[in-house]
Amino acid sequence: MRFFYYKCRPKDHPFPILAWLIMIFQGMAPWRKASTSHRALGYQDQNGMKWVVDSTGSHGVRLRYEPDFRDQYQVVSAQMFYIKNVDHFRLRTWIDSIIDIEYDQEQVWGLLAKRLFGFVTFNKHGKDWRSMICNEVILSLLTHFGMVDTQIRDPDNWDLLMTDQLIDTIIEGSTV
Repeated sequence: MRFFYYKCRPKDHPFPILAWLIMIFQGMAPWRKASTSHRALGYQDQNGMKWVVDSTGSHGVRLRYEPDFRDQYQVVSAQMFYIKNVDHFRLRTWIDSIIDIEYDQEQVWGLLAKRLFGFVTFNKHGKDWRSMICNEVILSLLTHFGMVDTQIRDPDNWDLLMTDQLIDTIIEGSTV
């Protein structure tokens, strides 16, 4: 099955402070159009409808029709990848298992501390898969369908850039 890994930035505020802080702490320049603060997972269902699964601070994990998602976010880049042996039923079962999981505020603070204080190497904040930030949706998909091994021991330690690198590795290693 074909998926899309979206790197996004919010559209809804002229100066989105939280999004800018996320970009800064990930080493990005928020005033550059290529900088992003959000990750999302896209796919097309068996009827040709395009959907996005993501997690936000105000809604937790949710499934949205892609045009509704694009009303709120500007997709800066999209990377396509495949997962073999995944059908629409198995995908929907996984999505139903994570829908409405709350956003992990503690994890964000832990990642911030890890980034600010170089001596903090392990994020002890967060609730693993019981609550999720945006990139954990993708990590959950990859783990659930066996695309990664035990390298994701604690998803609370994964930031946006680490997830980007993992996706790049999966795309490079896949054959179409």
